[in-house]
Amino acid sequence: MADHCRYKYVLHVEGYSYSGRLKYLQTCHSVVIAHELAWYQHYFPLMQDSGPQQNYVKVKRDWSDLEEKIKWLQAHPEEADKIAARGRETMRKYQSQPANNCYWREMIRVWGDFQGWKPSLYEDGKQTWRGVPWESFALMKKVDWVPS
Repeated sequence: MADHCRYKYVLHVEGYSYSGRLKYLQTCHSVVIAHELAWYQHYFPLMQDSGPQQNYVKVKRDWSDLEEKIKWLQAHPEEADKIAARGRETMRKYQSQPANNCYWREMIRVWGDFQGWKPSLYEDGKQTWRGVPWESFALMKKVDWVPS
């Protein structure tokens, strides 16, 4: 990925399935150019393709307007640099490990609200672990560890 970050413009291309490199490209100080995306990730609402908070450049899915977009970026280098900086700043803030942990913890909590049952930690007055607490997994990166 370090080699990608040496370029002023980097392209994100989806294939026939999910491509996970976009979040890494967005940490470069490069203008990310991506076609209209078919696959969705939780942070995509943070991606702005126009306006004062623009942080990437969107092109048509068939790339037919790529040349036009590149010419615009070349004619407006200061704006291109701002787009790159906003993209990097946004992803560093919202794609950090603590931010991802917050997202997953909340997602699991909300998902649990829809399950219609609550796990009980005690059975016959004795503590019985069913699953692993999210904090244990997030902090220790393993499922066989339980805090005392």
